[in-house]
Amino acid sequence: MKVFVDDSALDLRSGAGKEEILREVLATCASRGRVLETISVDGVVLDEASFVALEGGSRVEVSTVSLRDLIRSSLQEAVGYLPKLVRGLRTVADRLEAEEKAQALSTLSDALEGIGWFLRVLADTHALLGARPAEGEELAHLLAALQERLEKLSRSLEGDRSFEAAFLLREEIVPALEGLAPRIEALRNLSEGNVN
Repeated sequence: MKVFVDDSALDLRSGAGKEEILREVLATCASRGRVLETISVDGVVLDEASFVALEGGSRVEVSTVSLRDLIRSSLQEAVGYLPKLVRGLRTVADRLEAEEKAQALSTLSDALEGIGWFLRVLADTHALLGARPAEGEELAHLLAALQERLEKLSRSLEGDRSFEAAFLLREEIVPALEGLAPRIEALRNLSEGNVN
């Protein structure tokens, strides 16, 4: 099996298994300050688990992205996503107040997934950029407070208190998320100057 990382042949021992190939690919990426973006076998794009489970194949092509570009791209997506997330949460609040609970819960499910993604980007890029420890402590405090508000929202919904849930969304959760916008912007500025 021939393995190429960004069009350069990777020298592997003959008969290497898929797990060993993947380990070598990831180590090569790390040594170059890059992250695996896609992996394909004979032209078919696979995720890592599918690659390891795959039988056969003759040509593996791996494309990577620099860690700097990945961080910048993730932060740019987060900056653009936050207003959409806030609009979605306000829509959920509107639907709860209009007693359209089924629609509200469906939209809320998507919004909660979005909040999770947004917070992971924030935490991961903060760690990767090596932001100051004091900022990390403050961020941890903000995230814990947001988690507490989300738990209050869950209790309101479980108790069938739709108006209370709408209030929590509008007056506590949305402002908490909007309060994270300067953090994302600060991380984006940091990524422009301090990432190798």
